[in-house]
Amino acid sequence: MGQTILFLGSVGSGKGTQSNWLKLYLQSKGHTVARICSSEMLSEEKKKKSEIGLIAIELDKKGLLTPDERMNPFVYERFLEASRHAEYVLFDGFPRTVPQGEYFAERTAGARTIDTVLHLTVGDEAVIERMNLRLYCNECKASYHPETNPSSKGNLCESGHVLVRRDFDMPELIKARLMVYHAETEPLVPFYRQKGVLHDIDASLKPRDVEIAIRQVLKLEDIN
Repeated sequence: MGQTILFLGSVGSGKGTQSNWLKLYLQSKGHTVARICSSEMLSEEKKKKSEIGLIAIELDKKGLLTPDERMNPFVYERFLEASRHAEYVLFDGFPRTVPQGEYFAERTAGARTIDTVLHLTVGDEAVIERMNLRLYCNECKASYHPETNPSSKGNLCESGHVLVRRDFDMPELIKARLMVYHAETEPLVPFYRQKGVLHDIDASLKPRDVEIAIRQVLKLEDIN
């Protein structure tokens, strides 16, 4: 049986960066890995104009999230598919609420479920400062920061694509997203701590130091 890992943290805590780095590291060691990022999955469905993609497009216009009755089975089916071939499954962005966490726990009771929750902790002010300078690649989905995680190619990602600033990385929108996180997602911290699977990671450190801390928690070899 493989291992299922959830990256939990606020916007700007580094979930995307760290889950991608962990995926690459595990693959370099010969492991099969599936990364499930709910926001990226929805983006793909929007491009395909699938049923859930069209629903998400309409809800985006109203500033609303895709409801649980649509999102839960969508992500769960992707997890079942990934579980058939991947030793490691990495969750980024799901579950995002306690009801979603309860849904997933019920569906996976007695089977493969979330073994480890990596809680990336960082203060709101640090997040706002960090994201105000963040650059993003729309092609490879990687994010960069000129001070803590710069690209060696300047305004291009490591693959050579142009880096851009996203509208929702602006300070006022970041503050609004943090409020939603504290109200809806942060309650997952005691939910998973009670289950004995949650590990706090200081995400205010430099990204590579956070990466090392994650490998130590997961007891992975070659952590330097």
